[in-house]
Amino acid sequence: MRSTQRSACVVALSTFVPFLLIIAAARSADDVRASRQNSLSYKIVESESVPPHKRSLTVILDRKVSEAALRDLALRLKAQSSQRYERTFITYYLPGMTINAGAWATTHFNPDLQVRIFGLTLEQEKKLVSEPVPAGWDVLGRWLDERPFFGKRVTIFRQAGTLYVEEKYPDGSAVKKKLLERKTPRGRRLQTSIMRDSDAGDHWLLRPDGTLELRDNEGLIATLRKVPWPSTEKSETAVRQRGGPSQAQKSQVPDRAKLLEQAKLGKRETRKSVSRRTVDEERRAGSRLRLAMKLLERGKRESAKRFLQRIVKESPGTKAAKKAKELLSEL
Repeated sequence: MRSTQRSACVVALSTFVPFLLIIAAARSADDVRASRQNSLSYKIVESESVPPHKRSLTVILDRKVSEAALRDLALRLKAQSSQRYERTFITYYLPGMTINAGAWATTHFNPDLQVRIFGLTLEQEKKLVSEPVPAGWDVLGRWLDERPFFGKRVTIFRQAGTLYVEEKYPDGSAVKKKLLERKTPRGRRLQTSIMRDSDAGDHWLLRPDGTLELRDNEGLIATLRKVPWPSTEKSETAVRQRGGPSQAQKSQVPDRAKLLEQAKLGKRETRKSVSRRTVDEERRAGSRLRLAMKLLERGKRESAKRFLQRIVKESPGTKAAKKAKELLSEL
């Protein structure tokens, strides 16, 4: 009887142990090839560990995902290791992004999980892309600047014969500026007056194929991704069918409304002067932040750190200062 039981145990173990080995081999293979979980593809391209203190992973995602999906993926990646670590740092990049030149997102267990997205989120992108173009804009193109900390939508258009650029940010703020254009063999070189006066030589290059590049004197900074733009123009007939006023009716502004508009004009002029100063300060801080990012890309962490600290000290309250603080916390 005992001999029969021992034989049964041996058979069971001989079946179960290879099964465990197969599972272990499948898990370790995740580090060297793309894995698919809930329709999300990712690839672990770098893995470093200092047991039992720290484990670091660099992951390339096939697309943007929500913050909730990142959280789920982080928990799965952490659980894949049989070794327990005090801290686990996971950095995420999107296709086409340069490794170690600014990540799209991180999920760090330090020791508690903190999810941070530095580029445009999935929700922010959907909102920026779906916003219609105002009536009267003759759009040349619309693009997304997806650099970490610099995420925005860029629209180049003509209005009443003048060329403009609008930069729309995820928080809803927007800046509209006139553009100076010069044709070059590579395409149309576009600059705002602030760009033109910059020593760095910042400019956009709109290529014949519709590609928009951000450049400076040292070369290419970023290539922006072109996106479609919905139109808001509606026919007069469609408006009248819904019971709305026609264009002719809209043009008949009551005298009282005109007087109110004139009364607000003085306040607007005051706001404009404050707004110009704010934009100039943002520009200066933004230029310093770009320089700090370039230093980081070249591995000059201490020099970049000094620039970031200077931004925080000299340009408090700006978007660049907020981003500089976030970068300093990562260094």
